[in-house]
Amino acid sequence: MNICQQHTTAVSDGKVAVRRLANWLTFILAAMIVWSLGASVALAQNPLPHINAPLVPGQKAPGAATFTLTVNGSGLVSGAVVNWNGNARTTTFVNSSQVTASITAADVAAAGTASVTVSNPAPGGGVSNVANFQVVKNGYTVAYGKLDYVTNTSPQDVATGDFNGDGKLDLAVPTGSNSVSVLLGNGDGTFGTHVEYAVPGHPIVVATGDFNGDGKTDLATVDEFQSQISVLLGNGDGTFQAHQEFATGNHPVALATADVNGDGKLDIIAVDIADNRVAVLLGKGDGTFNGHVDYATGRGPSGIAIGDFNGDNKLDLVVANNTDDTVSILLGNGDGTFQGPIAFATAHLPNSVVVGDFNADRKLDLAVGTSNKSVSVLLGNGDGTFQNHLDYGIGANSVIVAAADLNSDGRVDLIAANFNDNTVSTLVGNADGTFKSQSVFPTGGGPAGLAVGDFNNNGRLDIAVAVTNDNKVSVLTDSLISLSPNMLSFGTQTSGIPSAAKTVTLKNNGTTSYTVPLPPSFVGSSPSDFTQTNTCGGSIAAGATCTFSIVFNPTASEKANAQMLLTASNGSVQGVQMTGSGNIPIMLTPRNVTFPTTLIGTTSAGKTNTFTNKSGVNIFFTNNGGTGIDLEGVNQNDFSFTTTCPNNNGVALAPGASCTSTVFFKPTITPGQNETVTMVYYGNFTLVKQGLLLNGVGTAVAVTPTSLTFPTTKAGTTSSPMTVTFQNAGSTALTISSVSWSGQNDFDETNTCQPSVPANSSCTFSITFRPGSVGTFTATLSIGDSDITGPQKITVTGTGN
Repeated sequence: MNICQQHTTAVSDGKVAVRRLANWLTFILAAMIVWSLGASVALAQNPLPHINAPLVPGQKAPGAATFTLTVNGSGLVSGAVVNWNGNARTTTFVNSSQVTASITAADVAAAGTASVTVSNPAPGGGVSNVANFQVVKNGYTVAYGKLDYVTNTSPQDVATGDFNGDGKLDLAVPTGSNSVSVLLGNGDGTFGTHVEYAVPGHPIVVATGDFNGDGKTDLATVDEFQSQISVLLGNGDGTFQAHQEFATGNHPVALATADVNGDGKLDIIAVDIADNRVAVLLGKGDGTFNGHVDYATGRGPSGIAIGDFNGDNKLDLVVANNTDDTVSILLGNGDGTFQGPIAFATAHLPNSVVVGDFNADRKLDLAVGTSNKSVSVLLGNGDGTFQNHLDYGIGANSVIVAAADLNSDGRVDLIAANFNDNTVSTLVGNADGTFKSQSVFPTGGGPAGLAVGDFNNNGRLDIAVAVTNDNKVSVLTDSLISLSPNMLSFGTQTSGIPSAAKTVTLKNNGTTSYTVPLPPSFVGSSPSDFTQTNTCGGSIAAGATCTFSIVFNPTASEKANAQMLLTASNGSVQGVQMTGSGNIPIMLTPRNVTFPTTLIGTTSAGKTNTFTNKSGVNIFFTNNGGTGIDLEGVNQNDFSFTTTCPNNNGVALAPGASCTSTVFFKPTITPGQNETVTMVYYGNFTLVKQGLLLNGVGTAVAVTPTSLTFPTTKAGTTSSPMTVTFQNAGSTALTISSVSWSGQNDFDETNTCQPSVPANSSCTFSITFRPGSVGTFTATLSIGDSDITGPQKITVTGTGN
């Protein structure tokens, strides 16, 4: 090998080494760049979108032309796609809170309800919550009839979703029997037999979502006494896997689901009423969750909803605080953490909350259900603050409230489940943030939760209601018959006297004649207080109407509540809610009796009061089976009475009749004390206890007589004496402090009294008349003493001739 070749080879090997080093450096640099980009991508996962109600438009009539659908929400990204019944539509990204899509004429050719979602692309991303689009003629009048389906015992809540992927809505119902009842829908408004899935404890709420990202609906429940969430992953065929538990704070009572940290994985938020906090459990995307992180709310948190209230494209929380009469807004930071609560007042006892755009200004508003017979509406300002609440009347103890366009007019309506009234209230929205008065539809006993969906796929939204006391779920769909109005209030009516009739119109909405089941059934707490007559005959033709005349004739003095029910040919039940208050008026005169000052140990003259039955029903004087007429008060033993009233003897005081009671006063206590006692009449009248006030003052002093008239006496001479007795009937000595005359100076006195008159003793005053001239003379002798009735006064009169 020559030297040059060796050199050349050495140089060549050095170049190769340099190239190899450069290649390695390039590879390492590229790897670092890729790793860095990967880390950046991991930090920039697309969120799960969240869409708001309503869609714009939210309804089209069957056969409508192609149109543009606007979807508002949060977490929308470029590349987001609107899905119509799970199928992608041509979509335009407007901004992070709005997309539009082209909906074809074929999509709205036939009546039905479309499921609208938005999908964000990977990385992260996924499918949003569902919004309903109704393909139906707009602006129809809502008339619901109910069909009941058995669940396990004590159902507490209900959620809806397509659990088996057949395009038909199903129901999930948590029950008090350690299970969730699943009822698969048939798509015609009916449901199959419930199938049970075990969970720990007694679940009280249920939420749906895709917690493991497999496109199948999963369930989450909570039991407030177990302080944990149970997750049941769906198999996509209507069945569910065994429950998995994840800890919350103490006594969780409500759930919400959303992607609150923007990583494309569904999270769960639980409301912990005992802690006055919400527990945020961030999802891992595989059906499991991180440990809960807690955030303060107001006192007594009991309901929750999610939305972007300040327009920053980050999801916020709203919590109903039952104890504080407020809702708390917790603004989200977009990373799964939340700022401190901001309180806004509501009506008394809020227990649930729902979010929607009620005045079409693209700013989210709130509706808050309360136990105070009202729903509070708070219009949003778009900056995380809200206007003062405006309240609308609903039924008693509304435990849950929801929002949806029930009558397909493009405006959001409200629905409330009224636990104490066994009804659902619907309030039709005016699109300006206000709502019409409620309509009421019967459910089973104790409606505790509700869900909205088109269960018979006719384009009209229906309502499913968990009925706790009946162990059923009531499904309210548009009925073949309708009753209008469906709520009658008779106000206060004198018992035993029929009210004026109120008219209800029955309409046959079907295409065949309807056989009217007569008489209709009356149910409720006071069904016998209401009666009906009607013009319906045996049947009414398709599209025809007839009327019912309802009369309220209360038999008691309490609030009356009943429903008149009619069953349609398909088994659904329509009803009219009827309320009123019975009044059994009485006249008791006088209402206040004052006795004259009465000597201790003696009985006054009687004073009489009269009790008159002014109602149309019999009055019975009784107090829980005991004496109906009595005396009440600290000193009741110093009074007594006799009565002609039938006092707890089973005899009635007839309408229009009167009876009397005579009261006597016999003081026995310390002299001079004002004694106040009430004479009470208990019975079946409006105010269960009627009474008159008795007043009397006892005295230890008796002066007899209190006036003297002397016989005619010759001027300048002295009459024979006349005697006045001063008696101390008390148990302690009395002090005589003074004896004086006033008036004409023609009388004299002497007495046997000492400055202290012992208990139960007496002394005398001897009074004489010595006229100084002819004429009539009058004077008053005053005896100052320590009794509260003192001084005692004796009037004396005499004539001189």
